[in-house]
Amino acid sequence: MKRSLSVPITLWVNRLLFALIGVLVFLVPRLLDIYSRMRPLGGYARLSILLCFYCCVPVVAAALVCIEFLLKNIMKKEIFVVQNLNHIRRIRLCCALVSLISLPASLYYMPLFFLVLIMAFLSLMVNVICQVFKAAVALREENDLTI
Repeated sequence: MKRSLSVPITLWVNRLLFALIGVLVFLVPRLLDIYSRMRPLGGYARLSILLCFYCCVPVVAAALVCIEFLLKNIMKKEIFVVQNLNHIRRIRLCCALVSLISLPASLYYMPLFFLVLIMAFLSLMVNVICQVFKAAVALREENDLTI
């Protein structure tokens, strides 16, 4: 059976994103200054962007950690297990939290509203995946008890 490279590649991209978030923690104020020279921001817009970003960083980091564990389980051929279902639930929660955290900031800086919509939609999509995994885990457990 040929081994797929998509999971290891996704794992490395996940790690790169984690590192990028770590770097952005220090660069966002400077990048926001550069951006505000090109397009002036209101007083509350800059503050709302910074607060939104720094409040979302731990949530995004938690989602990336869950993705890391999920991918490692998939590489070990442990796919339809309760642990993966819990990881997917946490990822869904993280998507919803980012959407909720960004909502008040979008009142002061409207382009953040697209982030709210994207993350809410992503939360719904991950919810569908979660429901499929839940059914698959239940089916697997039932089959394990049958055999």
